Amino acid sequence: MSKTDVNISVPLESLISSIKKLKYKDQITLLELIEEQLEEKLIQRNPLIQKEIDEAREAYKSGNYVTLDEYKRRNRKRLS
Repeated sequence: MSKTDVNISVPLESLISSIKKLKYKDQITLLELIEEQLEEKLIQRNPLIQKEIDEAREAYKSGNYVTLDEYKRRNRKRLS
């Protein structure tokens, strides 16, 4: 089977009405998808966030990081 893209135009009011009729679980799934898409776009549009992500990835690749368990061990008294 071949894959074909189809573009449709749906009025926002119709889309909102359809979303309201979804089951709760499906609304949550849709919400998670929308949040993921928005987060990606916000990161792409914010050079500071992108720079921080790149720095964190480099630190991870070079082994310059502390695991959560190690952090907790080191700071046990302060976290109590």
